[in-house]
Amino acid sequence: MYFYAMIALTGSTGFVGSHLLLELLKRNEIVIAIKRSNSDVSYTKHVFEIHDNAELFNKIQWVNCDLSQFNDVVELFNGVDIVLHTAAQVNLNKTDRKSLINNNVRITENVANAALLQHVKRFGYVSSIATISNSVNGLRKENSSVEILTTDHPYTLSKCLSELEIWRSIQEGLPAVIINPSVILGYSRQWNVYTSMVKRLKKGMLYYPTGKGSFVDISDVVKILLHLTLNTSITNQRFILTSENISYQDFYKHLCDLLNINKELKPISKEKLIMLGYWGEIISVFSKNEASLSLYTAKLLNKELAYSNEKICDTLQYQFVPVKESLKKMNDWYKLLST
Repeated sequence: MYFYAMIALTGSTGFVGSHLLLELLKRNEIVIAIKRSNSDVSYTKHVFEIHDNAELFNKIQWVNCDLSQFNDVVELFNGVDIVLHTAAQVNLNKTDRKSLINNNVRITENVANAALLQHVKRFGYVSSIATISNSVNGLRKENSSVEILTTDHPYTLSKCLSELEIWRSIQEGLPAVIINPSVILGYSRQWNVYTSMVKRLKKGMLYYPTGKGSFVDISDVVKILLHLTLNTSITNQRFILTSENISYQDFYKHLCDLLNINKELKPISKEKLIMLGYWGEIISVFSKNEASLSLYTAKLLNKELAYSNEKICDTLQYQFVPVKESLKKMNDWYKLLST
């Protein structure tokens, strides 16, 4: 087992970053929590509170840093032993295309180059299944870095190009490991998506997309990333993190059971979902707000996507939290936060 005197965490106010920060403090690790000077830390505080660790929030060592400024990142990483890079702008709609790509790629390039320059001992990078394109018998598996550029969607493209920066840095000597989580379940910054779903179901809007998705619990993402970076010497590897590949019909059925809704669920046709995606984008143009349902998301919900967790399970002998259990935790938080 490795011991590191100093850990630097990017994206410390984001979904994955906040949960990583909590776990690191629970382990009494010395961690620099990197954020922008204008970052809102209220979400991070809520993460600590709902996990009954509110007292640890005051122990956070916040450090303001603009990750797009390379010299600032280099200075910050002086004396750092391990870097956990989770910072990324997330947007599944096609707004701010240029800025989304440029920001995500530039930040990852700066973080990786600064880590190389400061000779960090370990580097953990949170990527996405959005970069996974290789499919074997309908099941997507870890593929080589040269195969991942297969899309022109801005978010996916930004993740692909960002991950390529890590692969490039690995070739230059960065001791990095990459995780590719599927859709992460937990108390996220987009909690309103879950609450809206619950409210629609309670109102009797019992419709589900006809596609299939892949899901993983936030606790699994945190545990695996920390184990790979702190407790192994694995490098030059990427791992898909997913618990289950299930139909949205089953996903909604699990949720309805938790909400004590016994009425029959109905499928929403692919054509109607696409139409709603079109309308969502048109309305967003006039309202200048992000679409509640974009065309891209509508198309994703119609697909039957399945990912393999064989590699990480074989490597760590790991057992993932079932989707049904993840939804139960989310429902418990929903009841807690609604009181």
